[in-house]
Amino acid sequence: MPCPFQWLVITDGTTNDAGIRKQVDLLSPAGFCLLEDGDWRPAITQPKGGGTWRDSALADGRRPADFKAGNVVEQMTLTVTALDQDQLIRDTQELRRLLNKARTYGTTDWQTEPVWIEAQGNGESNIRYAIVWDWQTPNDGNPYEEPFWQRLAGAGMDDFTLTLEREPYWRADVPGESTCVEVSGTQGTPDGYCLEFDGDNDMMTYPGHAQITDLPAGANGFQFDGWIRADSYGGSGNVIYKLNVGGVGMAWMAILGPITNAQPLVLGTPFSMIAP
Repeated sequence: MPCPFQWLVITDGTTNDAGIRKQVDLLSPAGFCLLEDGDWRPAITQPKGGGTWRDSALADGRRPADFKAGNVVEQMTLTVTALDQDQLIRDTQELRRLLNKARTYGTTDWQTEPVWIEAQGNGESNIRYAIVWDWQTPNDGNPYEEPFWQRLAGAGMDDFTLTLEREPYWRADVPGESTCVEVSGTQGTPDGYCLEFDGDNDMMTYPGHAQITDLPAGANGFQFDGWIRADSYGGSGNVIYKLNVGGVGMAWMAILGPITNAQPLVLGTPFSMIAP
């Protein structure tokens, strides 16, 4: 029977000596496979202990005070198929060894590799991941009856129950990896600066505006803050300045602070304000 999912494995992400990834495929018609009637309905997290509530005998009803997400328990019913009883036993042992590794990852210091589920349904764009913390397989098939024992060839188990306790939420990345997320909407040049000057007479002129024109003259009349990356500079180190009305003299200016060879400029050099 065909399996209803596109991708469903349990793995620790490691490879064997031949470079083959260690994993147990739960959709393999020649191994572990979900039944066609879909005996896995992915569970969702629930509040630990039902959450914490404000509940008074003097008031009607109750109100939530705090919720923390609890682990999710997934239960799958599988069929297991193998060439013979020996292979069937080996396959179930390999599954249990891998899941025991999941337990020791959470309970020991020496186990540094987690075990996780990877799942992707038909038509789903991306694989999702969740670390496994605990597991159960309550029983095997009866070794003296079919399908565990076959008169001619093959061996198998029907209604093999696999219970996995996983972390509360699915991940978008393989455990141990991450995707950088933009935390600011600020736009800049490809080099990451708002404005970039090459030191060859570059200048930006800001047209007159009341917010600038009406600033009081003198270094102590207002506060000016900013950050700049200066690889080097020469001359006075001007960053920004305002000319007096008529263009004669400066009303105020901001310059880079003094620098010596022992004090190179770094990202985040503070501005210094000086009077004209």
